[in-house]
This record gives sequence, structure tokens and C-alpha cells, in this order.
Amino acid sequence: MEKRTYKLADPVVFDQGGRLTQVDPVGSINRPREEEVRRKAYQLYEQRGKLDGRDLDDWLIAESQV
Repeated sequence: MEKRTYKLADPVVFDQGGRLTQVDPVGSINRPREEEVRRKAYQLYEQRGKLDGRDLDDWLIAESQV
């Protein structure tokens, strides 16, 4: 099996959950979705009474809902 190496130019990165995610090198395609995820994650944070320490959980839940 051939080992795959990633170059700086590869349009993939590891997201906060450790999964490989394809990205837009310019950033314009992912920006609206990221903003939507950010808003949803903050909404989840507010619904929990603004208790700190679960930001990653909120982000991952928001990603799955967007």
C-alpha cells in the first residue's frame, strides 16, 4: 500500500474533531458555512446558560446541524 504524503498545497486540513476536511484555498467557499456553524455553536452555548468548558462539543454539534 502506497503511503500518502500531504503537501502544503493539498486542499485538506484536520478539523477540530480530527477529521480531514477539504478547504477552499481562497477561503471564500467555506466562510459562509463557518459563520453559520459559529452562530449555531454560540446559540447552543447560550442555551446551556453560558457555562464554559464545552466549546468543542458545541462546535461539533453545530457542525452536524448545519
